[in-house]
Amino acid sequence: MRLLSFVLVCSFACSVFGSGLIAEYKFDNSLLDTGSDGNSTDNLSGAAFYQAGISGASLYCGANLFVASDSADLDLPAQYTIEAFIKPHSLSGVQYILSKGSYQLFISDANVGFSLTQSDGSIISGVSKPVLTLNRWQHIALTADGVKLTLYVNGIAASILLYDGTISDSADSLLIGSNSYYGLIDEVRIFGSAKTAAYIYSRAFFDCGDMKKEDIDGDCRISIEDFFILAQQWLLIE
Repeated sequence: MRLLSFVLVCSFACSVFGSGLIAEYKFDNSLLDTGSDGNSTDNLSGAAFYQAGISGASLYCGANLFVASDSADLDLPAQYTIEAFIKPHSLSGVQYILSKGSYQLFISDANVGFSLTQSDGSIISGVSKPVLTLNRWQHIALTADGVKLTLYVNGIAASILLYDGTISDSADSLLIGSNSYYGLIDEVRIFGSAKTAAYIYSRAFFDCGDMKKEDIDGDCRISIEDFFILAQQWLLIE
């Protein structure tokens, strides 16, 4: 009976906790998309090497490229969030962290930058001031709320630009570590919603604030993973 209750509640929770998360790459010795939409076509392929990350393992990027096939959910809506932790081993030249035709996150020397192609074909791009540090973990994020694009570095807004609330669809694959990014990448997340500044700040410092009790796996997100851990603990109770 306890097991049946677990299965039924899990079915309900899967439809609740995962809301808005399109893709998630934890890189815990895996290239799988652990996001809540269940789209296995978003899994990455490539020759992967892993090192200690900001949480668990992380993906080492050198000359290798990691690819996820084009899928409808990776063509982002007007409001979205892209975030990642990076530990660059080089700050020379342009190095793409994540790209998919109409949207890119990259570093250029010690700057963080982004590029967005709107539905009319016009391109909007922005860069931060030099803020990155070599060989240290740093959090970068881009949010789009339908009016403005905000680039964050380590929880602080580093560039804000207006846009027309659209993004062009692209048939290109999602690339991670493209254009010879040298360093580590961890905890990549793509949301179909604009996350708040408070969320971005909490992620940058893994300070979950009021959610610490419920955030059982310590990733600053109350998710289905937290529920599964709690449910498993409950099942073990005599």
